[in-house]
Amino acid sequence: MAIDVLTTRRSPSGKIDPLADVAWRSRGDGATVRSLYTRDQDLIWVTDFMSLEEQIDAYAGSLLYDASPANQNAIDYAVYKDELADSGGGPRVRMPGALMRIDRTIQVGYGIDFRAVVFEGEGMRSGGTNHKQASGTCLFQTFNDAPGINVQGGRNVVVRGFSMLGPNGLWLFNLIQGETMGVLNVANWIDPDFPASASSRYAPLAGIAIDAYSGPQPVVHYPDVDYPAFLGPVAQYNKGASSNTLIEDVMIDGYYVAIVQQPGDYDGNGDYTHINRAIVLRCAYAFSWGNSQSRVPTVENCAFDSVHTTFSTATFGKQIGQPGLACYSTAWSRCVQMFDIRTLSYGQGPSFYNCYAEAIYRIGTLGNAAETAGSVLFSGCDLGFSWWETYGVPVYILDNRCTSVVTFQSCFFGGFRNDTWGGFAFFGTDAGADGETARGFAFRECTMFHVAGPPSQRWAQCAYNATQGFSFNKAATTLEYYSFRAPNVFNLDTGANLSVSLFSHANIAPRNRCMPSYSERVKCSIRGDAGFPVSLPARFIEANGAGGVITQVGRNITFTFSGVDADFLSYSGGGVGDVIQSRATGATFWVYARTGDVISAQAQTGFDKNENLLTPLPNGDVFDTINCRVYSPSASADVLYADMVAGSPVLLNVVNGEGLAPTTIGSYVSVGDWFFPSYYVDSIVNPFGGNGRIQSIDNTAKTITVGGNFKQDLLHWRMGLMIRPEMANGTPA
Repeated sequence: MAIDVLTTRRSPSGKIDPLADVAWRSRGDGATVRSLYTRDQDLIWVTDFMSLEEQIDAYAGSLLYDASPANQNAIDYAVYKDELADSGGGPRVRMPGALMRIDRTIQVGYGIDFRAVVFEGEGMRSGGTNHKQASGTCLFQTFNDAPGINVQGGRNVVVRGFSMLGPNGLWLFNLIQGETMGVLNVANWIDPDFPASASSRYAPLAGIAIDAYSGPQPVVHYPDVDYPAFLGPVAQYNKGASSNTLIEDVMIDGYYVAIVQQPGDYDGNGDYTHINRAIVLRCAYAFSWGNSQSRVPTVENCAFDSVHTTFSTATFGKQIGQPGLACYSTAWSRCVQMFDIRTLSYGQGPSFYNCYAEAIYRIGTLGNAAETAGSVLFSGCDLGFSWWETYGVPVYILDNRCTSVVTFQSCFFGGFRNDTWGGFAFFGTDAGADGETARGFAFRECTMFHVAGPPSQRWAQCAYNATQGFSFNKAATTLEYYSFRAPNVFNLDTGANLSVSLFSHANIAPRNRCMPSYSERVKCSIRGDAGFPVSLPARFIEANGAGGVITQVGRNITFTFSGVDADFLSYSGGGVGDVIQSRATGATFWVYARTGDVISAQAQTGFDKNENLLTPLPNGDVFDTINCRVYSPSASADVLYADMVAGSPVLLNVVNGEGLAPTTIGSYVSVGDWFFPSYYVDSIVNPFGGNGRIQSIDNTAKTITVGGNFKQDLLHWRMGLMIRPEMANGTPA
């Protein structure tokens, strides 16, 4: 805008008087005469505090001059204008569309009292070397012992419209490009030549800090602030805390932590922080807050790329961050984990809405053992784990260490390794009730999608039918809620793909498909059948004998279940086609072969990029099992009923629900099948060994004979859960 200075007038007292200041008027038609003082209230330009040489350097992006003094002076003028000029507070501060070097922290307020300011640039600058070949504003940070920007004692501060290039970017670029397993360790996400403070608890290298100097000065601390002389003597720490900070339209690249809130030994305010349309690149942490009074932080419309841990509440500062984060419409790519939130002991947990993760390694870790916690929600999220192709498969994609219930609602899971079908393992040491760790999870109308071709071997098809690729620690199967759409269900007799199915608490479970392990009822496919209640006992724990040796080659293991006969494995789990889970490491395996009491299984979780187990199993390890061969006698039309007589091994008058004798009983059950051990079955027949195993079927007489005598007289008894024999031995995928 062109200006026209008309006259110069000053107040005799020497104080600035808007009515006695320089008269000013724009050249545009209709412009009115104003004082130059009132015109200055419209905007404060950082370039007004630069020399001509410094301005030329910034616009050229030559990085010859330190622009931090100019930025600091402009902010001080805006925030402390009343002290300087006996007048009210100033307007917002605007940085130029330029690339500016900063050699010290830009302090947005000093925390001696509460102030507000808008500090903004001309938009995110992205493109070319150091973002030089682009429009917008970029700050190029040269130091590694302090934050690039610190908001201290702010009230309603807005920081927006620029990019920040930190000193850790090149190190992280090379680390991630190297694609070594070291990427998974956050300790490697800092340049080793930097001072120890750069990755410390109380003074991490940050792009933007909120209240970096609150609380007492810790042993490892940030450098002293060069306070302006007009403030008089000012202590370095114990500064006031901020509230309602907005960080918007920023790109932060190359720091240990992009945004850190109250990293010092302090817990007060630092609340209502909102991050909108931010891009974080090449940072160990994206947003970390350590204060319990953080209260409802929000993240919206952001993108995180090449980040180890996006959100953390227990890494910096007091390490007691309030967990109630709300995250909306945000994307992840090339990230190790979405969060590490260990502080769920009070308040609501984090919630994620309409988020998209294209290439992540795991979701993260929640809480601590025996912690009473608020719930956690994922709603309408698309979660892709394509980083498994680069780094292998973690033991748990979500390590739920507390009693929080994690709900996935209308979420989509995909982007797995081509050869991994049981890759999901959720963990909750104390989640749920009565030892059922899976009760810490609920799935409502979710979908799993594998882009690879389906498994062709029966052992993998059987395990996949039962789990749909999910497993929980201690082989728990009782979920808080279960409704899931899986793209592949297999005919275990023929291997045919039976296409997409929706599974829920009540499912059909004929012999050729077997039962989803998370079912609470099984039913036939028509007639509005209410279903047969599933009453599964606690999972059997299988050990391979004291000191028993486990042979480990890559992600395949072989061991002996000492003293365990084949019948026991078939009805308890641990046979071919079943799932076993290591108590020592949590890794989940699918059994692909058994010869006598020698078991061979392949890891579906817990192995690295080189197909080796992340943690070797100790000899004598204990395994929890999921029997994946459980079914309920049913055909497309109905279920199966029979009469039993105490003291006889024969089921009489075998009929279907219409009261009609089935043409072929073998379409429901088969010789060699077992009654599934349960409290209900135990009261009818001894299910163990050969007692509860079908010995013969007579289609003419409509009878089924088992190996032992029944204990009760029952008429028209609906046959419940059965177990089909193991799948044939196969080979590792």
